[in-house]
Amino acid sequence: SIISKPGFIGAVLVENNLSVANEGRRAQGIEIPENETPEWVIIIESQDSQVLSAQIKKEIKVEFSEFGIGSTDIKIATYNLMFGNNR
Repeated sequence: SIISKPGFIGAVLVENNLSVANEGRRAQGIEIPENETPEWVIIIESQDSQVLSAQIKKEIKVEFSEFGIGSTDIKIATYNLMFGNNR
């Protein structure tokens, strides 16, 4: 698995409850485009975002093909945590 690679800290699979996530928009009468809100999200934490991005491009799409999830079904975004500690 991808989290067994050096530099990876952990991962979590999250199911997004779409009826709850979109309730505010519905209450305002805003149309919700189909497939805009992801139903499932995988969050992977690593020590280095560049290493993570390279590893994902190599492995994650292959790993999910066995579940019938194609590469066009997977959207990848990278976020960097910026930390400041004022003492």
